[in-house]
Amino acid sequence: MVKKINRAEIRGKKLDRDCIRAKTTIGEYGSKDNRVFCYGIIDASTEETVKECRECKAFYDNAEPIK
Repeated sequence: MVKKINRAEIRGKKLDRDCIRAKTTIGEYGSKDNRVFCYGIIDASTEETVKECRECKAFYDNAEPIK
């Protein structure tokens, strides 16, 4: 079994309290991609992802192909 690379490792620091409740995804670039990303937290007033998530390396939109 392949070890999943968690969001804290990808992010480069401990997850915030809000990060824990975000939905996660794995395999953004196929079945061999074992990195865990998240869908972020949505700002209820604007219905957009909050700035901290958009800039986070563990946010799924920031996923890059495995090198």
